Amino acid sequence: MFGEVAQNISRYNTMEKVDDFITIIMFVMNRSQLTLWLDPAQRTRECMKPKPNSYDFTHVYEFLFKEYDISFPLTDFEAGILMTMDIAPSQLHPRSLAYLKCFEIFCSHLDLEPSINVFTYFYQVKFGKFVGWVSLSDAYDSSLFTLYSSSYKHFKTKNFKFQCHLKDVEKRLLFHPDFTPRFPFYWQKPTRFKSQAKYLLTLKEREAIDTIGQLPRHISSRTLLSVPFVEDSDALFLSMA
Repeated sequence: MFGEVAQNISRYNTMEKVDDFITIIMFVMNRSQLTLWLDPAQRTRECMKPKPNSYDFTHVYEFLFKEYDISFPLTDFEAGILMTMDIAPSQLHPRSLAYLKCFEIFCSHLDLEPSINVFTYFYQVKFGKFVGWVSLSDAYDSSLFTLYSSSYKHFKTKNFKFQCHLKDVEKRLLFHPDFTPRFPFYWQKPTRFKSQAKYLLTLKEREAIDTIGQLPRHISSRTLLSVPFVEDSDALFLSMA
């Protein structure tokens, strides 16, 4: 059912390797307060589910922390998109995950609330008949952002097991207060969402679409993910086009 995915073996298969990665990320990103609840992916693949009566877990790739500066708990927008597509974090291809993060940064510069309806107005999901990695493509002829990278070599073997034990602090990283999952943990067949017609959206969402529609297309994902917040958003986006 999962094809190639079930064949991948993570290089992070010991606690020592996981600890080394966390130490490097804390140093490079200067995030001394960062806590990553990661376990080695020893005998599991990213498409596997837990055995009965065992702890819940999900798999995550190193690029979330290393390149996109994404950590847990995921934002409501990030978790909401995964729920909309009905996929686990590791099921979304790295290039498409960059679109999510870019959209959040994009909205912060424009003083807009990241909206699932607005995002899905500009992007659509695509996947094959087999359950594999899911990608996003622009819903129109011109994409908001460029590809972060044209290829991701060896990303499939760079995943961790994010396991949730009984500690309250870990529960909050994966679950809502009522203990429902904030997003799907395990691989499954995705949902092919359709964007709502613009007239069905809220006034705030329609205004956000109009604002975004006036800006240049093909903004550099790599640049957007690396720059600090600036006040002059128009100049920033024009410089990236």
